[in-house]
Amino acid sequence: MRLFFVKFFVFLLLLLFLPAAVAAQKAYDPNPADQQTGVSLRPVFQWKYDGCSCNVYAGLEKEDLRLLISNITPSEYQPPSDLPPETVFFWRVDVNSGDQVIEGDIWAFRTESILDANGCNIEYYFSLSFMLIILPLLLLTKKK
Repeated sequence: MRLFFVKFFVFLLLLLFLPAAVAAQKAYDPNPADQQTGVSLRPVFQWKYDGCSCNVYAGLEKEDLRLLISNITPSEYQPPSDLPPETVFFWRVDVNSGDQVIEGDIWAFRTESILDANGCNIEYYFSLSFMLIILPLLLLTKKK
């Protein structure tokens, strides 16, 4: 009978702790999404994960990612300064689960142009300059 209780106790312990060990997986559902373009110069990195905490890495080259922040529990991070325009960035989130670190996939995104960042509409400015500069010049040269 005592052996039954020992086995039952071990079984309960496995039920309690095994799902936590198995549940840890790579971070997923990134924002900015992989291969996204036109990303704000001041992005907020967001992701989902199952684990204790995360380490966030980023860089201009896939092979040279630098640690931005470690052991964070919220699933978002905003860099302290603006990113350069029209630049491809790579980023990764590693999930910490107990003594285990699960290395995530590397995602990439491209930041928006400086014109988009400042709310400039190039088509609007081109049409405006055409109406104010080029059209009057054409009309003046036609009269001669």
